[in-house]
Amino acid sequence: MTFDSTIQFYKLSNDIDAEPTIFWVGDVDDPFVPYPKEGLMLNLVEDRERIDTFLDKLITMYYTDTRMKGKIASCPGPAISACKQMLNGVGGEVVLFASKISDVGAGKLKSRNIYASYNKDEEKTLFEHTKEHDYYLKLGRQALHDRVTFNIYLGVQQANETVDLASLNQLVQITGGDLHFYSKFNSAKHGDKFYYEFFRYVSRAKGNEVSVRVRASTGLTVTEYFGGFGLREAVDFQLSSIDADKSFCF
Repeated sequence: MTFDSTIQFYKLSNDIDAEPTIFWVGDVDDPFVPYPKEGLMLNLVEDRERIDTFLDKLITMYYTDTRMKGKIASCPGPAISACKQMLNGVGGEVVLFASKISDVGAGKLKSRNIYASYNKDEEKTLFEHTKEHDYYLKLGRQALHDRVTFNIYLGVQQANETVDLASLNQLVQITGGDLHFYSKFNSAKHGDKFYYEFFRYVSRAKGNEVSVRVRASTGLTVTEYFGGFGLREAVDFQLSSIDADKSFCF
């Protein structure tokens, strides 16, 4: 799946030389999966050649002068919602690669870098809590229920560009994922760092559908948990997944 001002789904042909069928979803306020999800997902081992060939084509499909020079809208909020819909009932992990704030559709976030409002009464409005911020918290809770984990790799080219990490982090924190941020991203400077962080992600040991329950001696009672996780009940807490780089203690 890719996205800009719309969301694009791809159905790959059995012929690796054939062009993929693209389904465009323009309703980013209420995103949906436009085709049976079984036809949009592949087995990484069995279909590796088809996937690699498609990724090579994907670069040439979108790396054009018009797109590189023009201003492109971005809707990662609706895109990750559509990903969760595809994984409903089966669970899994979603990896989001983005280079700017979500500025269209559901979960649209506003820029807080409005310098003309600084040191004025209207400055406080830049940091008001809105329903768009709740969008990511609600989506994270739904994903936890559906056993879906979100991981986000976000790189922006301008140091002063707003990305609102606090809102996006709710997705990864609740579900047990990771958030990687690269300020003033430059492939020559950050390429190796990104490569090894992503390699670590795909190669480390993981566990899914995590539920942790504390058993204490007679006379001791667990009253509260603190940390980055999802559902909290009287005696346990839950995560969609956990990996070798995370830990908890009592």
